[in-house]
Amino acid sequence: MLSDAYDRLAPGGALFVGDVRSLTHAPLQHALIELTKAGDTASAADVRDRVQRRNAEEPELLVDPAYFDALARRWPEAHVESAELKRGRAWNELTAFRYDVVIRKRQEGARAQRPIPEIQAPPDCSLRWLADQLVSEPDVCRVTGVPNHRLVESARAAALLASGACRLVADVRHEARAAAGGLEPEDVRALDGRYHVLLEFSATKPDAMDVLLVRRRGTADVRRVRPRRLLDCPASELTNRPARVDTTLDFSLREHARRFLPEYMIPSAFVVLDALPLTPNGKIDRRALPAVGAERPRPRAIEPVRNDLERQIVDVFQALIGGHAMGADENFFDAGANSLLMVQASVRLRAALGREVPLVAMFQHPSPRALAATLGTSSGIDPSSVVASQDRADRRRAAMQRRRGTAR
Repeated sequence: MLSDAYDRLAPGGALFVGDVRSLTHAPLQHALIELTKAGDTASAADVRDRVQRRNAEEPELLVDPAYFDALARRWPEAHVESAELKRGRAWNELTAFRYDVVIRKRQEGARAQRPIPEIQAPPDCSLRWLADQLVSEPDVCRVTGVPNHRLVESARAAALLASGACRLVADVRHEARAAAGGLEPEDVRALDGRYHVLLEFSATKPDAMDVLLVRRRGTADVRRVRPRRLLDCPASELTNRPARVDTTLDFSLREHARRFLPEYMIPSAFVVLDALPLTPNGKIDRRALPAVGAERPRPRAIEPVRNDLERQIVDVFQALIGGHAMGADENFFDAGANSLLMVQASVRLRAALGREVPLVAMFQHPSPRALAATLGTSSGIDPSSVVASQDRADRRRAAMQRRRGTAR
């Protein structure tokens, strides 16, 4: 599609590709999402597993800026004019992890572009230091490796999770916040009114940006510089392969299983594979199977708690299943619990509530709201949530009776 669009460009025309998600920065974004959802007492290893699963199951296209440089090398008279960070002072997914690309077709007879000398920014780079580079009023100045305030903390957090250096999410947050710093991109853009400022993701540091400053007078013809190792990479290494994720399949399989199995026998996760990995002997290669994350797709919005009892129940289960947010009407087993965790939850609830919480009641009413209702101290309960839980218990009992009949 891009090739066809470029072929239709007149000399001097440009092709704009907007809101491109950066391949390099997707793991940072995924780490940020999972850390935001996790509680301080959640295991950092569990969060790392969920980040890895997000990386593997990313359904959107991710592209390294060097991919567009590789395209331009194949197209006649093409060059990437910019691969610029999204503008805006508001911090969000767009301004932190996306960029816009402009590919221009040179006019006939255009002079050859000249490369730009580069200056490596110091680790403690400041706006004053950048301004000092412009004292001699150069026509063009390129500074690489400038710490990007919007990426420094998330890059540090992603690195801590990947290394396994922290045990709890609270430790990751503390270490990442201590590393926070860098320059705000919009402050760099407003550095000097005499210069046009172009900001791009650093080709070598995930938490940094490269800054190109061009005098506004005249028309300086400059060339972007990307590391040769990136330009020589095959295209498959500069993009991802978007995963085919069908969340409806997970729910369909789970509901089908509930027709025949009790809750504790329903698989904890469903993983879709193109094919099972095999050993040279034709057996399933268990070591090559992907890790199963604790995070599950959800069919609807999270239902908030209505009272203190529901909050206490939710807090206990969130701590046991990895710290991710849990709805008041969410089934314990759908959230990741199993028989062993239910026993642990019963003990913790007894300590928190100062009363016995029968394990049988937890199996019969497997959601915070339904359990709170059966404990007799919840108010404003939606009866349908209790009925739904009781229906599940009835299905479990029916399944057990069918199995006993088959055994006879």
